[in-house]
Amino acid sequence: MKETLKTWMFLLILSLIVSITLTAVSAGLKHRIEQNLRMVKVRSVLDVLNVPERDGKSDAQLLTLYDAKISTPADASGVYVYQENGQLEAIAFDAIGKGLWDNIKGLVAVERDGQTIRGVRFYEQAETPGLGGEIGMPVFTREFVGKKIHAADGVLRIIKPGVKPVLSDTEVHGITGATLTCDAVNIILKQAIERFQQSRKGQSL
Repeated sequence: MKETLKTWMFLLILSLIVSITLTAVSAGLKHRIEQNLRMVKVRSVLDVLNVPERDGKSDAQLLTLYDAKISTPADASGVYVYQENGQLEAIAFDAIGKGLWDNIKGLVAVERDGQTIRGVRFYEQAETPGLGGEIGMPVFTREFVGKKIHAADGVLRIIKPGVKPVLSDTEVHGITGATLTCDAVNIILKQAIERFQQSRKGQSL
């Protein structure tokens, strides 16, 4: 009986020590994790807006560049305005929503006309590697460049590959074998574009 009690006491104390250690480690890494997540977003915004002189920079230099070139309007959450010498160059906005397996976080950048796409990036996603996960690859995202976020035929959307030989100004080909992920991205893009256009009502772009 005493041996059993000693065993249980030992396990209890060991569990307590492990729990305290993990809590301390988590608290100690929290700031670093938050900083890393922030830098992923900073790099993604600078990248999708194609801001010059961003390559080869340290985190501190990128933050300085970001603060100098990018502003976030108080009345438009998730919008990032890129200016050069006080002149508007482009605007990016968040495109975030539920993917097939987990949340997808992305950005859409438009030229100063507010319609023509400058770039698209999906910087956080957990879609199936080799299938839906291809949304994060340049071979897919560069297909959006030059397209329109909205036109007479509707909003920007992904269509099944091979369905149409000629795409409209708002269409890009999807990824073979990743229909569900592309469907999810279509919903994310549609909602993001609607929020962006709503936020810009009455404002000149």
